[in-house]
Amino acid sequence: MDLSSMDIVYPYLPWNDNGIELKYSLRSLQNIPHRNVILIGTPPQRLNTKEVRVINFLDDPNHSKYRNVTDKRIIISNDESISDDYIRMNDDMFIMKPITNIPYYTKCSLREHLNLIAEKFGGVSRYYKVIERVYKVFPNGMSFEVHCPMVFNKAKSKKLLDDFWPLELAFRSMYCNLFWVEWTPFINDSGSIDCKSYNGRLQEIDNLNNLTYLSTYDELKYEYKKRLDSKLWTKSIYEL
Repeated sequence: MDLSSMDIVYPYLPWNDNGIELKYSLRSLQNIPHRNVILIGTPPQRLNTKEVRVINFLDDPNHSKYRNVTDKRIIISNDESISDDYIRMNDDMFIMKPITNIPYYTKCSLREHLNLIAEKFGGVSRYYKVIERVYKVFPNGMSFEVHCPMVFNKAKSKKLLDDFWPLELAFRSMYCNLFWVEWTPFINDSGSIDCKSYNGRLQEIDNLNNLTYLSTYDELKYEYKKRLDSKLWTKSIYEL
């Protein structure tokens, strides 16, 4: 897996923080070889658009977040300038240590994931429904909804989108089960099956030095700021 030949793509939805999470995520790219950085959405003011290619996209407030993200995926899959294999990042994903490979991480089976969601949010939540749709196609499949970077192929993504449009799906899990991948169980240092950290659900992670990946919830982004400042203090070329 030659990461240095791959573009990193951020499907981005602006928040009222002027891109604080995105700032740290971009700084964390020092830990991963890559080609270009591309953001699809409305860029925050702090973004250096001379170094980051921006594909302007305005999220439709009448659509769900899953539909808006799907529309962004369609644009990515049809953009010839983006590398055939690309690295998908979110602004709340941080790579905390140097990496040279991105495994396809799984958290558990789809059935187990549905049970976890039902225990926390009930079986009528939208998130439950998008996982359930994948489970109905792959009843013995695995859930790949881990908040880490993932490598996608544009042609495979386009086929998935063409075949299942306009269903709202857990795209990572659908992709990895449809196009079989060699998967790796994800267990972080706190014993969690994901690197998403938030109060009341997963154990808070205090020592960032032990982590390869970190992902935070929006309500915690300011609580993490001091710790992220100490770890990701070097300004990147991607920010103003």
